[in-house]
Amino acid sequence: MNNPLDFPPETISAGDLSKFIQDSIMGRVYSITGECKDARQWPDSSWNFDLVTKDAVTGRVHFLPCRIWPDGQKRIDKGFTEGGSSLEKVLTDGMSLTVRGETRMWNNRLQLRTLEISSPSIRNGQFHRDQMEL
Repeated sequence: MNNPLDFPPETISAGDLSKFIQDSIMGRVYSITGECKDARQWPDSSWNFDLVTKDAVTGRVHFLPCRIWPDGQKRIDKGFTEGGSSLEKVLTDGMSLTVRGETRMWNNRLQLRTLEISSPSIRNGQFHRDQMEL
């Protein structure tokens, strides 16, 4: 594929397309806002959670899987502990977060390797409020 914006006239494999997408997004760093959902800590101290946003016009919900590796967990948690909180408290459903992270593909899915979480975090996410009304 010479021009990624042109649909190739030939058929390509799922693996080639996955590799093309991975090469296009791998290692880019973004600051992303969203709402924490379904956080879980693993025995190795790493965390997985979703950043969720709900489109105000269409109502469509968008999920971005995020991961904090053990080395990042210690650094991020230390910052919150020094401020009188903890990573566990911040990664609560409904918390509005700004996360800085690096994009990567994991099991053929987009994932954000979380590098930082900005504070303060407030439990006022739109998705959470909508769920509370149900």
